[in-house]
Amino acid sequence: MSVNRRDSSVVIKKKCPGGPSNGGTYYSLAKAIPNEPIPFGVWQQIAVSIRDNADGSVSIGFARGGAVVAEATDSGLGCPPNLQNGAVGIRGDNDNFSVENFRVRSG
Repeated sequence: MSVNRRDSSVVIKKKCPGGPSNGGTYYSLAKAIPNEPIPFGVWQQIAVSIRDNADGSVSIGFARGGAVVAEATDSGLGCPPNLQNGAVGIRGDNDNFSVENFRVRSG
């Protein structure tokens, strides 16, 4: 997920093993330009949801300030969707951020 990009967009991406960028290849699943401008200089509330679907795809959603900004379904672009249990994390490049709630749950 890339948020607060220079072009004001939000991009939902996936990384497949093997390739030139940090040991992988990145694929964009969705790109959106939110209706509201980026609120620089103030705290932002963001939420990301990821859900495995019965057909083997993975649905991803991103919200800022309670409003859904971008959604995507990974049906296997570049490599199969990752349906395996594994690590989750938060990465912030060129930001200052504070994590208030970080929850991982099944179901």
